[in-house]
Amino acid sequence: MRKKVLFLIVIFILLLVLVSIQFFNKNIEFAHGKQLKIIENIEDLTATNEENKALKSRLEKQDELEAKKDLLEKENKELEAILKTTNKLKEELDIHSIQGTVIQRNIKTWYEKLIISKGKNDGVKESMAVMTSTGLIGKIIEVEDNSSVVQLLNQQNQVSGIIEGSENLTGIIDDYKQTDNQLHFSKIDIDKKIKIGQQVISSGNGGVYPKGIPIGKITEVQTDNFGLTQTAYLEPSANFYDINHVIIIKPIE
Repeated sequence: MRKKVLFLIVIFILLLVLVSIQFFNKNIEFAHGKQLKIIENIEDLTATNEENKALKSRLEKQDELEAKKDLLEKENKELEAILKTTNKLKEELDIHSIQGTVIQRNIKTWYEKLIISKGKNDGVKESMAVMTSTGLIGKIIEVEDNSSVVQLLNQQNQVSGIIEGSENLTGIIDDYKQTDNQLHFSKIDIDKKIKIGQQVISSGNGGVYPKGIPIGKITEVQTDNFGLTQTAYLEPSANFYDINHVIIIKPIE
């Protein structure tokens, strides 16, 4: 009887050992599988990260190409406009000109002066009028061999103007306010009738600015403090902030 009990105990122990071994093996397989899964996830994340970097690089290059394309299109449009205006000046006003490019502009004197790429070697002289494709901006005040300084319209650089179609309605462009983007057209006879939207052009008086160059459009009119004259405020024909290409006007001989 005792031997039978011992035999059963041995059998039970063996079974217990076998079950434990099997359970342990399953746990090892589970842990190993879990470890492999983690490694696979890390590899997937690494691959995704590399793909994202490559995609970001392609997008940045695409954005750069788009920016260059937009810049070239803007440049071409400006040059086409300059050419069109140059031809118009010659055909309609018998004005000959020189085309130039802005090569330097100091942030501190942004609305006072700029430097262009044409000088003595190109036939540029002091006091020549300068405009963009859309309107008058100033005159030449200094000339070097291959460059010139342009003084923009302001209190130190005034021009006589007339309202287009009204030869007897004259005034002086004597200031530019960058905060409002307005040219001041002052000393207009108090009895003259001025309308919003009328175009002001250079009068040709003074010998610097030829007649007929667009200056600006009237947006507001005020009477001076003494009630003797009027001042009109103009939206400039030219963009005084963004000037890249210019037309230097040769004096009419």
